[in-house]
Amino acid sequence: MQTKQVGDREVTLLVLPARIHYANTVIITMVDNKGNPVTDAQLRLSIGMKFMDMGIVQVTIKGGNPTYVATFGKEAIPFSAMFGVWEILVQIQRPNQALVQMVFQVIVSR
Repeated sequence: MQTKQVGDREVTLLVLPARIHYANTVIITMVDNKGNPVTDAQLRLSIGMKFMDMGIVQVTIKGGNPTYVATFGKEAIPFSAMFGVWEILVQIQRPNQALVQMVFQVIVSR
């Protein structure tokens, strides 16, 4: 689990189980500077391997829930066949606010 501060929000990212040949789920939660869950954001994830060109996978997650989730099947890129360091660019768009983004690095094991 990793947490980063960006603007007025704290973003936490978790990838489970972070292993190749498994379905992997990216779970993101956000709270504002008062500790309130952020539920009105749209997230765009761009996922690619840090040290090898395995292509970039992009997915959009819409708000409405305090937990933002994207699941990738065990045969799906990303995370399917290559262990190592993967980067997840998270772009967050909230109504009437500027786009913010951050990059998380996730180690995927065998």
